[in-house]
Amino acid sequence: MSNPPISLYGSSYPVAKAALEALTALLRKAQATSDADTLPAARLYDNMSPLTTQVQYVCNIVRSLVSRTTGQDLSAAWSSDDSALSTFEDMRVRIAATEELVDTADENVVNAKANETFTMETNTYGTVRGCVHTFVSTHVLPYLFFYLGMTVRWLRSEPRIVPPTTLSKIRLTSEQTAKMGHINMMDDAIIGNLPPQHLRSVVRSLLSTGPEIQAIFRESVRQRLRDFPPGSPEPRELLPSADVVVPACADYLALIRCTFSAKLFAQAMPSMCHFIGAIPDARARWAPGSPLDETLQRVDGDIVQAMQAIKEAPPSAADLDAALDSLFAVLSRCQQYCEAAGLGYPFRRCTRQVRDTAALLLPGKPLAGLSAPGTLDVRPPTTSRVEIVKVGGREVPRLFNGLWQMASPEWGASSAEQQERALVALVGSGLTAFDMSDHYGDAELVCGDFRARLPDGVADATYMATKWCVFRDIGRPVTTEWVLGQVRERCRRLGGRADLLQFHWYDYEKKEYLDILVELVNTTRSHPELVTSIGLCNFDSEHTAEACEYLLAKTGAVGLVSNQVQFSVLDSRPLRRMVRVCATYGLRLLTYGSLCGGFLADAWLGHLAPPDGYGHGYGAQTPPLTPSQRKYLDTLRAWGTWADFQALLAVLDAVARRRGGVGVANVATRWVLQQPTVGAVLVGTRLGVSARGADNLATFGWELTGQDMALINAAALGENGEKTDAIFASLGDCGHEYRNMHK
Repeated sequence: MSNPPISLYGSSYPVAKAALEALTALLRKAQATSDADTLPAARLYDNMSPLTTQVQYVCNIVRSLVSRTTGQDLSAAWSSDDSALSTFEDMRVRIAATEELVDTADENVVNAKANETFTMETNTYGTVRGCVHTFVSTHVLPYLFFYLGMTVRWLRSEPRIVPPTTLSKIRLTSEQTAKMGHINMMDDAIIGNLPPQHLRSVVRSLLSTGPEIQAIFRESVRQRLRDFPPGSPEPRELLPSADVVVPACADYLALIRCTFSAKLFAQAMPSMCHFIGAIPDARARWAPGSPLDETLQRVDGDIVQAMQAIKEAPPSAADLDAALDSLFAVLSRCQQYCEAAGLGYPFRRCTRQVRDTAALLLPGKPLAGLSAPGTLDVRPPTTSRVEIVKVGGREVPRLFNGLWQMASPEWGASSAEQQERALVALVGSGLTAFDMSDHYGDAELVCGDFRARLPDGVADATYMATKWCVFRDIGRPVTTEWVLGQVRERCRRLGGRADLLQFHWYDYEKKEYLDILVELVNTTRSHPELVTSIGLCNFDSEHTAEACEYLLAKTGAVGLVSNQVQFSVLDSRPLRRMVRVCATYGLRLLTYGSLCGGFLADAWLGHLAPPDGYGHGYGAQTPPLTPSQRKYLDTLRAWGTWADFQALLAVLDAVARRRGGVGVANVATRWVLQQPTVGAVLVGTRLGVSARGADNLATFGWELTGQDMALINAAALGENGEKTDAIFASLGDCGHEYRNMHK
């Protein structure tokens, strides 16, 4: 097993104390194992330093912290302790001496200095990792230290002896999750007074620690929603007049949204049906682009997302059959009302998604479809600036339209007609490659319907890349028939061939993924009409190489063409190992996050940092951050400070101005495209919400000079690569942040 290092950020003194307390808890737990005598110098995981090294490392950081912030000369006092540790007693003495040093320091003096960064390898089992990682990217320390203290106290009192091979697998039992504890008044005051957007950011930080706290959070939310269901307000209470969205309506929809997201389908479905039925019952009316029209588009997206959740965790067939009957009936009634009233039907996307849910989970269930529109009039340009690269056997644009944003209306909602117009514009500009996934909402259905309506020659010119994402144990043997069925399912939604099928796997310890890859590669040979090429998604360097070697041994060829990973001037982890692995086996990197959700843009130059992930960007007049911006704000904080980021933006802006006619985003994209083995960059596309196709075209037709690259590298990677090292230490190798996060 491989576990990446992680870092702690926060006020120096309490973080130092917390790091030492976590080490002490780990030491006690390790000392209680049957193999304790051999543990101090053992490597329990593939990329882990021995426990002795980690104790020495953290204690030395604390020594440096106290020395630097108080001015004490500690060299004489510590000279005898610099020898290597070899026993548990050595480590215990070292930690005790370090704790005494911290206890004698003036906390106010220490905290007045610059914050210190602590890096600890995650060879700790899940809960220690959680209590340490809690500190990442947050400053609400009293609340978080309560959580840490509670976790460490549980560790010390937990009686079960855990062998080293299972240190990373501890999970809270149902008995533990049900326990209620006292909340002290300081914490209670924080919860009661912290602005809601800050509290949301704290919750996000807690959830990022791993599946243990996620499970507790979800169950707590479910219990609250069971106690306070959405109910069934009167139609006129929800929709009192034309084009108006009253608070009661907004609150009702928000509660339904939470209920679906918590996977309480039995409670959520009747409420959603009630709202849709309220539209004809209240004789609601709206104008295109009005607040009510936009709200109904959001509801359309909500139902798309809800159906996707049902696909991934379906209820019983009988319950699902009844629920889909009710939902489809009320959608049909709403459509009839809209046609009679001369209103545009706002639920075309979700109607298609409901039909697809039935086709997947209830084969043979008859549901009427929407009328099929005619062929679209669209032609790619005869000449284009877009660069081309060969991926597998196909020449494709070096910029893909990424469709992760279709996974949720949190990025903004748009109608089926608006999305169609956006797709036409993209293909018409020469951006004909689309990247999607089986869990990006209705992305496969939208692209499949769009491709089906294109003229034959134009349809063949598009490139449809999708994914098969496995987030949990498959619970069955790997067979040719089963894998072929998974391929057929994605092709059905795409309405034809998948040009590239990318495979994501949740846990490298579960080796079934190797045989799945063999079957997928064999499918490209036996069924080329279904899938042309196979790639990886979010695989790290070690397991990319493992997969390639396994395929070579089993099939005589690598068989893979790509690996999709996060890569940007802020996240340069692929430069550490991945580019060399891809060069060795002939893989192309397809990169996402290369614009960091829009942070790498002119608009952010010269602005203050967002106060949190759920407030406003840089002023009350700007909208809250999108889900992708919240994700990449975490990446940014792992990379460096906001001041560092502004310095990087200034460098990118200077290069852009010197070039002329391009912006910060183009320079950032160009930098990634000029890295070894990079085939294409995926740029997030909010279909029908915003249009950046013309701006993205400015990325092509020029190259960064050697001087440009050197300037950017110094700001992005650090003079000696220290920023690359820092983010690699914080997040681990490519894709490590996705391992075991879907329990």
